[in-house]
Amino acid sequence: MPAGCDVYVLRDVLHDQDDLGAGRILAACGRAAGPDARVVVAEILLDRTAAASPGLLIDVQMMMATTGSRQRSASEHAALLSRAGFRAGRVIELPGVPCLVEGVAS
Repeated sequence: MPAGCDVYVLRDVLHDQDDLGAGRILAACGRAAGPDARVVVAEILLDRTAAASPGLLIDVQMMMATTGSRQRSASEHAALLSRAGFRAGRVIELPGVPCLVEGVAS
């Protein structure tokens, strides 16, 4: 992980990992990040309350094809970021997919 970047962008990376693997990736960003750095996670967010959520369909595909990989909700991403030492920031919903979840170095 390159050190001293202002922003670390993870697009469709964390959904390929179980929570432990995703945490390791975020922790590596945290070790490399400066005090004002940000992590931006670009993923399709899982919304368990919306029957037509694209995240639900992808989540099922991930469960069938891999072990431990899954889509996560905004709050699940915030929890991963927090455990890695980031303060949860904004969730930016874009027209279409993915959404952006921000973590701010503490």
